[in-house]
Amino acid sequence: MTIRDPTKAELDKVDDQYLAIVQRMIESLEGPSDQEGWTVEGWKEFLASCYGSMADAPIERGELGDLEIPGPLR
Repeated sequence: MTIRDPTKAELDKVDDQYLAIVQRMIESLEGPSDQEGWTVEGWKEFLASCYGSMADAPIERGELGDLEIPGPLR
């Protein structure tokens, strides 16, 4: 199994309303060769399209648990 298999499985779980955003993110990872056409306005548009995309499923920090304190140094 390659890394593509679990990635494709996760992509199948993405709601249709977020697919355009995911596509833009993938395109942004394709390398610096396509960055020559980027403009400030285009970048602002990209950020605006991503902003709030996780509002229905916010990232939450879980419990930290107990910290193991190591013994003294010798």
